[in-house]
Amino acid sequence: GDVEHFRPKSKFLWFAYCYENFLLSCRICKGTKSDKHLFENAFSPPAVPWATGYAPSRDEVLAYAVDMDPDPLSQAGIDAYIQGCFDEEIHLPNPYYEDPADLFAWEADDFLQEVRVVAADASPRCQRALSAAEAIIGLNRDELLTQRYFAFASARSLIERNARDRANNIQVSQRDADLEQLMLSDRFPFAGMIRFFAPYWRSAFP
Repeated sequence: GDVEHFRPKSKFLWFAYCYENFLLSCRICKGTKSDKHLFENAFSPPAVPWATGYAPSRDEVLAYAVDMDPDPLSQAGIDAYIQGCFDEEIHLPNPYYEDPADLFAWEADDFLQEVRVVAADASPRCQRALSAAEAIIGLNRDELLTQRYFAFASARSLIERNARDRANNIQVSQRDADLEQLMLSDRFPFAGMIRFFAPYWRSAFP
């Protein structure tokens, strides 16, 4: 894992040390993203309070930098920052502020043994989010299509078996019940995808 500047510091220098601008990221996605960024109305650079040619002291620079970032202890400051993010109409979703489950769905292909991320619906927001996720972080790159399928096939086998046993009044082992809950938890790789498919798998055994 790594830490990524959601808004690249090469373009948004004043957010370089903003905690709200940091996201956990896998190293490959971080490298793929680099300083790419798509938005409709980007944050405007803050006005520098010093006259041209004036060399501010270190303390002045630090005091100014602190004012650029939302106070983590001020809910009003955080709310204003988040609202500014939405006003920016960024294409790539920030998972701290938008639930990816509202934007993305998944399509499985058993013949190709791939699972692809698709837009949840035809709305402009979902379409923009998918296009940005593919272009900026490679959300449908080849290795992810394959890795998702392995998680998909394993989860499908377990969840369908557990659902079938429950439908037939057969006791599901504690180990299998615990494993199913683990696969659905945020700790498991591709858990969002598994949560998306789980109701379909269970519906085969009402």
